[in-house]
Amino acid sequence: GLVWEEHEEEVDVKMQDSIPVFTEDVSRKIISDPDKPMNFLLEGDNLHSLYLLKKTHKNLIDVIYIDPPYNTKNKEFKYDDTFVDDTDGFKHSKWLSFMSRRLEVARDLLAPDGMIFVSIDYNEQAALQTLMNSLFGEDRYIGTFLWNKTSTAPSLSKTIRHKYEYVLAYKKANLSIQLYGGETEGGDVPLLNGSNNVSQLNVPKSSIEFRIPDGLYAKGQYDGIELLEDINVKDGQADLDVVKMKGQFKWQQSMLDQEIEKETFLLIKSKKMSVRFQRMNKSVKVPSDIISKTEVGVGTNEEAKKEIENLVPGVKFDYPKPVSLIKYLIQMATAFKKDATVLDFFAGSGTTGQAVVELNELDGGNRNFIIATNNENNIAEEVTFERLKNYSKGYDVVNKTKQVLFEENLTFAKLKKVSEVLEKMEKVVADNEGKFDSISKVLDGTRMQVIGEFSKKSTSKGKNINLKYFKTDFIPRTVEEDESLTDELLDHVKEMEELEVGVDLATSQQ
Repeated sequence: GLVWEEHEEEVDVKMQDSIPVFTEDVSRKIISDPDKPMNFLLEGDNLHSLYLLKKTHKNLIDVIYIDPPYNTKNKEFKYDDTFVDDTDGFKHSKWLSFMSRRLEVARDLLAPDGMIFVSIDYNEQAALQTLMNSLFGEDRYIGTFLWNKTSTAPSLSKTIRHKYEYVLAYKKANLSIQLYGGETEGGDVPLLNGSNNVSQLNVPKSSIEFRIPDGLYAKGQYDGIELLEDINVKDGQADLDVVKMKGQFKWQQSMLDQEIEKETFLLIKSKKMSVRFQRMNKSVKVPSDIISKTEVGVGTNEEAKKEIENLVPGVKFDYPKPVSLIKYLIQMATAFKKDATVLDFFAGSGTTGQAVVELNELDGGNRNFIIATNNENNIAEEVTFERLKNYSKGYDVVNKTKQVLFEENLTFAKLKKVSEVLEKMEKVVADNEGKFDSISKVLDGTRMQVIGEFSKKSTSKGKNINLKYFKTDFIPRTVEEDESLTDELLDHVKEMEELEVGVDLATSQQ
């Protein structure tokens, strides 16, 4: 296993004499459809948020997806407000201590049949898997997916051009879990497998179709099977009520009987008697370990950057995750549980929230999400919330004339610049009333053309997002001795009751 020095974080120190509580920012409440589930955006250190969720959602989270710091030493992982880089002798142990604390609480939040997905790259993949094996158990390890993160891998590396990142998947308990990797299309499939033992199948006449010339086919050995009785084929059907055959079949008789109940039938398409089967209904595919555009339609970092830019113009993320990736993972875990609760406590720009809403629209689900992020550089207020707010309304704010949601192929920055220049020119015309009538007409025409372009690439349809925004605040552990804070404490308790959870905040220890 792993051995590392555990490090005390400032969040731990703060909780020695303070209790974290959630306080709603009602100015950021979004109610699109009162009949839909409520979602939550939690602002604050995610360890505080996790401890609070442990009081309200222990064993209730169905799926967790997180995209934590990768510890690349490129000023992307902060520990107690200080970037961790190669000069830090504890760079690995700090990261492991940081992750261990959060994953331990995350494990407790998961429902018995819950799953967790964690994105990571090569820097800490091996350490993360060892850590999760120790926290969840090696027998709870589902597998590691390879996500094709870019179509243009950096060419400067002298060793390996990294085109993939990892997604580790674990389950909470040792329960059987069916993962959804899509559905198989129709088409016949071989029933023979050369590595299997020879067995006998008895196939009802109505469940086997012969696409070979009419005539008598004597019992005996053929290339594919051994016929145990003579059969006379006419118009695709045998003259026997039951066709008996031996071969190296994939199925035993019990499996064949189950498939026949589902209207699966067998086919023989040549005189070699190589038997095949065809299902009438689509069946669920087991997902492969490759997640890419070509395999499952999942996009890359480049597409993710466009998604953010379209909803929150001017925001730059170096390595965002596309909505399609998180949507694919959540669907994999919740295709058969469409009222699931999804948690992401490294929420970043809010991609997981958007993915949950899109998946609900795709399959009619009723999932809800809880996402948590700190507010460093105002990310929670100006990026995470703004993204979900704009997405919920179905548009971006582009100018005072037209508000729209842009598709990927629309160059937002260019049209926005045109709009800004037009506004400046219109101001000149307005300030010099009567002197530029001809220019004024041209401006009006150009303005309508720009608005037309916005409209062609837009939709005014809103998305069903109900969202409450909570900030993590702190009250002293000695609050019961401070009468001046009694009303504030009662307000916090009332807020928790609105979440349909009764919590004794005054005696909470974490």
